[in-house]
Amino acid sequence: MRILWLAAFLCIPAQAADLPPLYEVKSALAHAPTVKEQEAGIDLQRSNDARLKAGSYEYTVQMTGDRRKDDSIRQTLNEWSLQVSRPLRLPGKKAIDEDIGRQDMVTARLAHGDAMHESAKRLLGLWFAWLREKSREMAWQNQANLLEKEMNVVEKRLHAGDAPRLDLTLAKAAFDQARFSDLQAKMNEAIAARRLALNFPEISLPENPTLSDPRPLAEPEKFWREKIISQNHAILLARSEEKKAELQASRSRADNLPDPTIGINYSSEYGGSQRVVGGILSFPLPGDYRRAGAEGAAAAAEMAMQRELDVKRRVESDVSSNYIMAEASYNGWEKSLDAAKGMVKNADLVSSAYALGEVNLAELLTARRLAIESQLASKLAQIDALDARYRLMIDAHLLWDFDENTRQK
Repeated sequence: MRILWLAAFLCIPAQAADLPPLYEVKSALAHAPTVKEQEAGIDLQRSNDARLKAGSYEYTVQMTGDRRKDDSIRQTLNEWSLQVSRPLRLPGKKAIDEDIGRQDMVTARLAHGDAMHESAKRLLGLWFAWLREKSREMAWQNQANLLEKEMNVVEKRLHAGDAPRLDLTLAKAAFDQARFSDLQAKMNEAIAARRLALNFPEISLPENPTLSDPRPLAEPEKFWREKIISQNHAILLARSEEKKAELQASRSRADNLPDPTIGINYSSEYGGSQRVVGGILSFPLPGDYRRAGAEGAAAAAEMAMQRELDVKRRVESDVSSNYIMAEASYNGWEKSLDAAKGMVKNADLVSSAYALGEVNLAELLTARRLAIESQLASKLAQIDALDARYRLMIDAHLLWDFDENTRQK
């Protein structure tokens, strides 16, 4: 049953009408500065991986020259020596270094996926912030148009002697107030549009955006929690960093056994009449410095483990909050929609009654104000419900999932 439901759930349109075009979203996320930064981070870790495999154990060449004065034979003799040495990384340490390099690559890929995911959430937030301001602007523009029509009706009644001049003053004041609110809404819409354009210039804004009807969450909170936590980049990233800290702690413990240095020595002495070949073996004696380093690395591993636990708890809390918000937003939208329909119908009836002289202008203006407020509240509730649901879907990797190759369990 779960498989059938999930298959039906995933059959969402590839291009939702109330979201930017998919190709624009993909381009915007691919060119986001944080994503490009983490792409460079992958290249950086690739070079670090190669560096760890090679190790910092390089050959050292040392040459010396001397002049010996021998009074017994009354000669000055030239002497020289050549020494080549290299630290030898013990096999266990080499394996740990290679594991650290591989874990760094895993972390870099997860960081890239996390940057992609966070950029997607930021894009969604800016998109719906613009939709909210655009809805306010459209609502107040519509209200201004309606009040202009009402003002024309008042003028006709005034010329016909059916309305006092005070009604025209009130109608004009209401119209001017609506125009002022419309101008404010236009300013806020322009700011939101500019903010979106500056952060994601690949996204185009429609002249008349379309909003689909929100859908309820068919699955329980447990489904969303399991799906989101199993793929959450922050948790996977913290887990990867914990594994790296454990490897580094192992490396520090291995350093308690110092690496030896081996080499050969060749010298020419007594004017070249004597040649000497020898071997070199040296190693440092471990002390408090190495022991303190191992203890510090173990503490860092413990910190990383606790950090992962903290991240997991915060993600679980966020999932619960977002789930509750999505459910509440949908229920709120349904109730606000019914209220808005009732207020608009009432305003139309009051308008007709005013044209017939059955109600005064104050009642009409009040009805219009309540209608626009309820319509706007319903539209914003609709946007909130869509935003909350899409945010859950992004966290569950059911929307804008362009980083599937970067997640590792």
